[in-house]
Amino acid sequence: MNTPPGAVPPAVNAWNAEYLDDAYERFLKDPDAVSPEMRAFFQGFELARSAGSPPGGGGEGSGSPIQAAADRLIAAYRGRGHIKAKLDPFGRERERPAFLTPAFYGLSDADLARTVRVDDVRGLGATATIGELVEHLKSTYAGTIALEFNHIESDDERVWWLDRFEGSRGRVDLSRGDQVHITHQLLMAEIFEKFLGKRYPGDKRFSLEGSESLIPLLDRIIEGSSDLGVEEVVLGMAHRGRLNVLNNIIGKTYAQIFTEFEENWDADFVDGGGDVKYHRGYSGTRQFRNGKMVHLALASNPSHLEAVAPVVAGRCRAQAAPPRRSRASGA
Repeated sequence: MNTPPGAVPPAVNAWNAEYLDDAYERFLKDPDAVSPEMRAFFQGFELARSAGSPPGGGGEGSGSPIQAAADRLIAAYRGRGHIKAKLDPFGRERERPAFLTPAFYGLSDADLARTVRVDDVRGLGATATIGELVEHLKSTYAGTIALEFNHIESDDERVWWLDRFEGSRGRVDLSRGDQVHITHQLLMAEIFEKFLGKRYPGDKRFSLEGSESLIPLLDRIIEGSSDLGVEEVVLGMAHRGRLNVLNNIIGKTYAQIFTEFEENWDADFVDGGGDVKYHRGYSGTRQFRNGKMVHLALASNPSHLEAVAPVVAGRCRAQAAPPRRSRASGA
């Protein structure tokens, strides 16, 4: 009599990443808290990380518990440092998760002066004390800006984020002119929304309030694209913030926008009334600070918002494709 096949434990590649992280934390506290298959996997993982020693002097060898703990701390900040980021506009402190503390990995206050190898950490050099490493990771991943990138499947893209973000601790050096320009754009975006709210209090409004940084972000992206030779940009977006983008990015005038709010605007004429102004598109040519002229177009928005994405992609593809010659011209 044939024995029926038994259940086959799922491979580690099929495990959810967050579930795997949580299980690893339980394993570090108590190896018996996870299943035998998972325990064997984590034991092999620990063995692989602690085996061998890098060439060269300085710092703990990779086989030392101190170096292994520092490596796990680096991985924790890169993977979930954003959980501790200072993103609350009221300045309230967020509780620091245990897995972002050196003590979670068996490091004491006395170990903070120990030197470890940090070749893979951008902006620190070959070696650093654990205290220096912790401060670098905190200011990079748990400051006033957060980065979540470990879910990206492409190794090249993850390395690109590490080089750009970790090396500069998430900061961009801006000239005085850049700072003034960004401040001006933020003010214009905020004043625009405040005026609409005060002048048309009873109208349906999809305000950009709270996300005014979208305006300088789009401006910088488009200007940077023009430096790379881009001559035309097609945008698609939902209702919220649309009028602000139309005015401060695309160049639709105040008179054109405010007319659509007035009572003399015929709701039955062509496009109708209500929130139709948040569906309308616009196009125009704008000169940026670098002197480049860029044609900008914001696609009209259907009620089914997800339909705008393929429309924008189609417009871009049509514009980028070389012109087709007719048969009459001998093609």
